[in-house]
Amino acid sequence: MATPRALRGFSLLEMLVAVAVLSMVIGVSTYAYAMFIRQWDGHLGRFDEAQAQYQRLEWLAAALQGTLPYVVKDEQGAGGCYFLGRDEGLTLVSMSPIFGIGEPALIRVFREPDAEDTWQLVYEEAPFAGTLLARADQRMKFRHRLVIAHGLPRLTFRYYGWSDLQARLLGGESQDYVRSWFVEYDGLKRRYHPEKVEVRLGSDVAVFDLPARTDYLVSAYADSE
Repeated sequence: MATPRALRGFSLLEMLVAVAVLSMVIGVSTYAYAMFIRQWDGHLGRFDEAQAQYQRLEWLAAALQGTLPYVVKDEQGAGGCYFLGRDEGLTLVSMSPIFGIGEPALIRVFREPDAEDTWQLVYEEAPFAGTLLARADQRMKFRHRLVIAHGLPRLTFRYYGWSDLQARLLGGESQDYVRSWFVEYDGLKRRYHPEKVEVRLGSDVAVFDLPARTDYLVSAYADSE
């Protein structure tokens, strides 16, 4: 038979200590769970943004792969390719613009100040909409805009190819004419088109191949003059 001492329950002091410890454990657990949720949401948000940025870069790659060696004339009537590439961005004609479907558009891709000491990569598009682009100084209205990437500490452009049309025509005959990288590429002056575009996005580098459609079109145009 149990003694009165063995049947004695918890004292009030023991109950208060137990409740205090349990409350502390619940409080710590709740705080830890809240921190986990916030970090998870942050990681998930960053993942979604990275995935969206990758998708936008895919759209940009498709637009550049649709590049046309579009021939226009300058103020003196001389012909060349509508391509202007500089350290801060480029302008060209594409058959695969991001917003337009089934018709060419003038596109430009360039850097723009974002926050302090960072840049964003911007895409803009001017659909032809039945307009004939014939002159290099012809104005086109850019109707669409898309920020491809942002928060970039560095954003520069380079262009790979022949220095001009003459170098391309003589490149197979002379070792003095070779392809190289340029920080500036004016297709109207060079009368030719680059083969690659390099975009340096912070510590990453993206190289886009442009289609090899220039040889026949530009050579035929030059022969017709």
